[in-house]
Amino acid sequence: MQPVDFAKLLPATYATVVVLVGFSLIILSADIVNPIRINQ
Repeated sequence: MQPVDFAKLLPATYATVVVLVGFSLIILSADIVNPIRINQ
């Protein structure tokens, strides 16, 4: 098994972090603008 070159994995790591942070910000802003009400 070859050793993993972490320098080659950095772009994938950055892309994953950007997607997760972006998704979290979208969910957070949606929750602030239009909060979900469980019991109406």
